[in-house]
Amino acid sequence: MAGRLTPVFTPPTPEQRWALAVAASYLSRAGTEAATRLLPDARTLDGRLELFEGMRDSMTNAAALCGTLVDVFDEWPGCGTTGH
Repeated sequence: MAGRLTPVFTPPTPEQRWALAVAASYLSRAGTEAATRLLPDARTLDGRLELFEGMRDSMTNAAALCGTLVDVFDEWPGCGTTGH
């Protein structure tokens, strides 16, 4: 079944959309910084490497989710900047 994605939940308020966009931006940056810092220093992290990798992955996934929610509602009629 092709077509537009239909959200199964109510759209965020304008303030919530703004917060999602800010969260996506921060989490994306933080996840990238974590990945960049982990690569050269992995040997010095001892037992904390798994924790930091998990945090990096969670931040990256959360950023993607926040960004996707903003994108979905940008295209949804009556919502967002391009909605009707």
